[in-house]
Amino acid sequence: MPSLSSTIAWLAAYEQRLNEQCSAASLIAPGYIQPHGLLLVLQAPGLTIRHLSANAPAWLHLSEAELIGQPLQQILSASQYQRVLHHLNQVYAGLGTPFELRLKAHHQMTPTPPRQSFRCQLQAIADGVLLELEPLHPRSSFNGVSLYHRLQATLLELRQSTDLHDLAQRLTQTIAHLTDFDRVMVYQFQPDDHGVVIAETKRPDRESYLGLHYPAFDIPPASRQLFLRNWVRLIPDVQAAPVPLLPPDADHAIDLSDSVLRGVSPYHIEYLQNMGVAATMTLSLITEQRLWGLIACHHYQPKTVDYEMRHTCELIGQLASIELMHQQSRGRHHYQQQVRAIQAELQRAFATTPNFIEAVLTRHRDHLLTLVNAEGAAILIDDHLTLLGHTPPRCRCAIASGLVSRANDRTGVCHSSTRSTLCARPSLSSPGQRLASCFHLPGQSSAAVLSSAVVSPRSAANHQLGR
Repeated sequence: MPSLSSTIAWLAAYEQRLNEQCSAASLIAPGYIQPHGLLLVLQAPGLTIRHLSANAPAWLHLSEAELIGQPLQQILSASQYQRVLHHLNQVYAGLGTPFELRLKAHHQMTPTPPRQSFRCQLQAIADGVLLELEPLHPRSSFNGVSLYHRLQATLLELRQSTDLHDLAQRLTQTIAHLTDFDRVMVYQFQPDDHGVVIAETKRPDRESYLGLHYPAFDIPPASRQLFLRNWVRLIPDVQAAPVPLLPPDADHAIDLSDSVLRGVSPYHIEYLQNMGVAATMTLSLITEQRLWGLIACHHYQPKTVDYEMRHTCELIGQLASIELMHQQSRGRHHYQQQVRAIQAELQRAFATTPNFIEAVLTRHRDHLLTLVNAEGAAILIDDHLTLLGHTPPRCRCAIASGLVSRANDRTGVCHSSTRSTLCARPSLSSPGQRLASCFHLPGQSSAAVLSSAVVSPRSAANHQLGR
C-alpha cells in the first residue's frame, strides 16, 4: 500500500497535469468538433464562410474550395437565407432559438444522403458567427403538448419530495425514464469543491456509484465555468474521432464555449473509455448563480439524444434547480431550529455539571454530532482521548492536540459561531480513508476530531462525470 506522502505527491502531480490539459483555452477553443453535426464559422457582416468543419463538404455536397470564402447565401435558397438572417437578429437581441433548414440541391460529390434537413443554431462570437447544423432525426410523436404535460408531471413529482435526497432521487428516476440512459446520477459539489453522488438510478447489472466522493480536481474550474454557461452537454459517441476545423489557424483560436458540437478534451475521453462509458449527457444544477451540482447520464453504447429531448431535460434541470433552492431554504430553517435546541440543551448540561465536560459531551453524543453534522468525534481533554461514533484510527485522532494549539490563529476555519470553531484539515487523506477536522471549544482545554466522508479510491483513477 502506498504511503500517505507518496499518495499526496501523486495527487499533486495528477492535479497539475489535469489543469494543464484542461485549461480554459484548450476547453473553449479545442480546434475541433464532435462528428454528429457540422459547423460553419461565418465572418460578419456579409456572413462569408471563414472556417468549416472537415465533414461539411460531405454533408453539403460541395468541395472545401467551393465553400471557403463564399457568402452563405450561395449555398442556401433565398428563403432559407432570410430565415438565417431573422434568427441572427434574434441572437443579437438575446432571443436566439434553434430553427430548421432544408438545404437546396447542389452538384453532388457523393450520393445524396436520405436527410437534407438540419436543426440549426447560431452563436455570436467576438469576430463572427457560428452556424451549427445537426441532421434531423425522423419525426416522433414528440410535440409541444407532450412537452407541456411531461414538464407539468415532472414539476408535481419534484414538489412532492420530502427532502434534498428524495428530490435528487426523484430527479434521477425522471431523467432515466425519459432518456433510457443506463445510469443517471446527481452529483453535488461540497463547500471545498469536491463532489459526492447523492442519488442514482441505474441498470441492475451495473456497479453503484451512490455515496462515492471525488476530489475537486476531477472537474477543473474551466469545466465548471462551461457548465455554468451551458445547461446541457452531450457526448453521443465517446469513440468517435473528432472533426478538425479547416483551414487551421493557430493564431486565431475559435471560441466554441457555447457550441453544442464543441469537441471533447482528450483527457475526458480517456477517463470515459477507462470506465467503459460510450455516451454521456450532463445537465447543470444551478442555484443563486452557482454551480450546485450536475445530473450525469452514462450509457454503455453510443446514444443520440435529439434536440427536443435535450431541451426537455434542460427545462427539467432548471425546474429542479428552483426546487433545490426551496429545499435548501427549508433545510436551513429546520437545521437552525435544531441547532438552537441542541445548543440550549448543552448549555443546560454544562451549567449543571461544569467540571465534567467529557461526561457531558459523551452523554450527549448524538446532539454533539448533529450540531456539527459529523459522523464521529474524538474528545481530547488534558491528553486523554475519547472516541465517539465513527472516527479515523486512534493514532490519527492525536492530531487534535496540534490543532487545538493553533485553533486561535483561525487557519483553515470553515465555520464559526459564538460557541464553536470548526478548523478543517481535509486535504491530507489517502484514498479509502476518512477526512478529518477539528472542533474546538474556546476557553476549554478540549477538542474533537470530527470524521467526514470516505474518499473513493477510484476518484483519481477512473472517474469523470462529463465535460
